[in-house]
Amino acid sequence: MVRRGRSSRFSSAKGHYDRIEYALSNTKLTFNCGCTSSAYAYVYPTQPYRVYLCNAFWSAPNTGTDSRAGTMSHELSHFDVFGNTDDIVYGKTGAKNLAISNPASAVKNADNHEYFSENTPAQN
Repeated sequence: MVRRGRSSRFSSAKGHYDRIEYALSNTKLTFNCGCTSSAYAYVYPTQPYRVYLCNAFWSAPNTGTDSRAGTMSHELSHFDVFGNTDDIVYGKTGAKNLAISNPASAVKNADNHEYFSENTPAQN
């Protein structure tokens, strides 16, 4: 039997991904490519559908860990209408440790969304 907290966290994360998938399929995203910082990208959570792409994004691989696809998952999860995630910790080690020590916070962390989407095979 699945414990109540685990079920709630699963439902919350699944809802985030479902809303992101719907947006990618049914809404127009706007990309601003003028950012010159060393970051991958950023968004303003209250301004959905606009993503600011920065220098690290362009040198990242299209898929896999720390990829462009993962960056999109990370950034889109920040939007209030999708997941309203925060940047509690960054990086693979931080995300893994957060998932172990505080699973409820991991569901609210954008890098956890990124690494899950980058490293979980699609199920068709």
